[in-house]
Amino acid sequence: MLPWLRLVRLPNLATAAADSLAGYLVVSGLQAVQWPPAACLLAVLASLGFYAAGMVLNDVYDVAIDRAERPERPLPSGAIAVRRAAAVGNLLMAVGAAAACGAAFVANTPWPAFVGAALTAAIWLYDRHAKATPLGPAVMGACRGLNWLLGMTAAGGPTSVHQWAIPLGMAIYVAGITLFARDEAGRSRRAMLVAGAVTMAVGLAVAAGEEAGESPGDSTSLSSLVLRTPFDGVVEDVFIARGERARVGDRLFVVADTSVLWVRAQIHERQWTAVEVSAGQSVRVMVPGADVHEATAVVNHVGATVEAESRSVPLVAELTNNDAHYKPGMFVWVDLPQGELRQALAIPVSAVMRHEGKSFVFVPDGADRFRRVDVTTGIESDDSLEVTSGLAAGQRVVSRGAFVLKSELLLEKEAE
Repeated sequence: MLPWLRLVRLPNLATAAADSLAGYLVVSGLQAVQWPPAACLLAVLASLGFYAAGMVLNDVYDVAIDRAERPERPLPSGAIAVRRAAAVGNLLMAVGAAAACGAAFVANTPWPAFVGAALTAAIWLYDRHAKATPLGPAVMGACRGLNWLLGMTAAGGPTSVHQWAIPLGMAIYVAGITLFARDEAGRSRRAMLVAGAVTMAVGLAVAAGEEAGESPGDSTSLSSLVLRTPFDGVVEDVFIARGERARVGDRLFVVADTSVLWVRAQIHERQWTAVEVSAGQSVRVMVPGADVHEATAVVNHVGATVEAESRSVPLVAELTNNDAHYKPGMFVWVDLPQGELRQALAIPVSAVMRHEGKSFVFVPDGADRFRRVDVTTGIESDDSLEVTSGLAAGQRVVSRGAFVLKSELLLEKEAE
């Protein structure tokens, strides 16, 4: 097993995976809903397959040179048969190509497959023909640049000039490294070392130069963070300015989807028994502030308890608002369906007084005399109030001036 691990350069496999993974992250902006996404995994697998295939086939084609310069390697030492290594190398190349096609299928774009085909050609060209020629560094750089591009295309990119500059810069940078290490088995030439160093510097400048000219808030900057909402909507409010520093937990934007609005109504506990409403029913909504005053909403929720502060039962209904005609925060009236009609004793609301948790009215008790009668009340409308006990049908009550009588009654009690 150890000779095979040495043959595929196991420690170096991480660099191949890192290239395609970095390319994917640059384009996706770390905004994938499920991490890691399948397209990313397949792109990384393709990179590993291509890199391992390149290492194996490199030693297969160089076995004659390695017998003289590196006899300790797995193939010249006889630890692995050359024919068997060639078969494994071709198999790894096929794995890389299949994974690239899989990434293209999952990402719903053909470009990962095209890049995989280009990588296959570049690896074969470098190992078989170009390595010892002046084109060798350029082809090796192309392999690294294409590896970055493999991850980027799996994420749907590149989508900007700077994103294109990254694989190009990395290709130039690796070409410089290849030039720098051209004579690693013998004595290095000063001109080759200088050319390699200059080429590496140019590659880094190409990869980073585009970002240097961008503002920190530019959407194409590598250092920018792309925020994506989980739904389509409109930015209603902004709480941060360009260049301002944000901390974890800061409120940055308010994005609203107003295609469906929630209508919230409160049914007072005194009116609750008069209505008959449940989830799924349609109710009429009146919006005084809109051009179209009436609409229909569907009840979504009816509260199970009475809110302590408002003494009412909450009701929530959904209102379709595809044309954005109605605005959040508008005042509305909701017309609720009534329950079964029944006979009830009702008196004017102004006749009922309340004190110390009790309801009462004043009834005539002789000439210019009135007495207090405690009552139990029920449903209340705008101007009438149901009386369930304490009064009889046809009995007269004071509806105007009842508050004055209440005040005199309280003063008499204080005097006692």
